[in-house]
Formats: sequence, structure tokens, C-alpha cells
Amino acid sequence: MAIDVNQFSEILRNYISEKQKINPTLSENQIANKIGISASTFHRMINCKAYPHFKTIIKLCETIPELKTFITYNITEVSDESKTSEYIGEELEDLMEDQNLFITYALAISHHGITEDEITYCIGYNGQKALRVLLDKGFVKKEGDRYRATNQKKGIVLSFKVLKKHIVTLAERYKPDCKGNNYIFYKTESLNKAGIKELKKINKETHRKVQRLMEKEEYKGDTPMFSVGFCDMFCIKKLNKGENS
Repeated sequence: MAIDVNQFSEILRNYISEKQKINPTLSENQIANKIGISASTFHRMINCKAYPHFKTIIKLCETIPELKTFITYNITEVSDESKTSEYIGEELEDLMEDQNLFITYALAISHHGITEDEITYCIGYNGQKALRVLLDKGFVKKEGDRYRATNQKKGIVLSFKVLKKHIVTLAERYKPDCKGNNYIFYKTESLNKAGIKELKKINKETHRKVQRLMEKEEYKGDTPMFSVGFCDMFCIKKLNKGENS
């Protein structure tokens, strides 16, 4: 569930501000305690330094109506685009924190699955260890000489915390000398509100097209591919109200 962490944090800050207008002596720690989450986690979320686990999101949504609307909208948007993906659950997501387990599971959940030789070629003997962990936990099964995800019809939907970590993981797998089989693009510029909105729209539509292509049976094959995309600001600041949009 890749949700804009900056917007998520802003909703939390607005909630705190409204509460403190009513009761100026109310501290952020007290607000966190009333919600039922730790003060340290709450502070990290407010400062865009953490994204909560699913259970924490539920607690926050029960208390903050605006956040519930925001989360519901984003979940609906994801669901409408892909009926074949769902949140993988906390136990498997905790395993996905590990780079080797993430790559191994990503290969196992693909149409072609993975063999021990293939995973060894990709990430060395750590891949074999990762296979054993996923097998023992029941998230991967062996079919002949191939390993496949137990629930292969479901794609990976991760929380922002884990997804952010593996943007780097995937970037490290990019091979610049593999001409003809890869692609990279980047562009930087200062934009106004209207430009930022249009850029996000273009990126979302592009990534939806990628997702739809990868889900089509006619394109399934034996070559593991990955595609990743994101856009953001170099520095976070409030856009001037008087700025042209």
C-alpha cells in the first residue's frame, strides 16, 4: 500500500493542531497514548520518518476521520487497478524487510517461479537460505524443480516502510551494461502546484499501464523483469498561496 507519507504526516499534524486548539495543554505524547500507540512511533510518523504497520493504521483511522477517508481512497484506488493483489500480511511483510527474502519471494511469486540454480545465480547462496525460510514458513512451495509462492495469484502489496527500503534494492539490481533489455529515465525541474499535480497523474497512469501489462496472461514468460517508479520533491516546503497554478 504505497501511500504518500508526506500527506499522511500532514493529516496527523492537522489533527494535533485541532486538538490543541481545544486544549492547549494537550501534548503529542498524550494524544498518542489516547490513540493507543507509542509516543516514539507517533513522533516519527508526524515527522515523515516512519510509516505504520497495518494494525497501527486501523487504530489511527478509528480516531481520525480525515485519515480514514485518505486511507480508504488510496486502498480503493489500488483495488480498482488490480484485482489480483492484496496486502501480504504482517508476518510475511516482516520477512520482506530482508533484501534476500524480498528478491526470493518476488521471483517465487512470478509466473515462472524460481529454481535453486536461478536464485543462486541472482543473489548467491543467501538465496538458498531465503528459500528455506520461506518454505518453513509456508509462503513458498516446491513443484518439481521450481519454487513458487503458495498464493501465487496474489501480487505483492507492501507498506510504505518496506516499499521505500526496496526502491534501493531494485536500483542495485539495475545493470547499465545490459543494453536493449533495460531502461532508465530521470528529469528534474521546479514546478508549481498545477505542474506537480499533472506530473503525479502522468506517473500514476504510466505505472498502471505497466501493472496491467504484467498481469496479462499473453505476456507471461520465463524472463524475470522488474519495473519501479517514483517522483518527489528535493525539499519539502509549503507552496506559496500566491503561486500561479
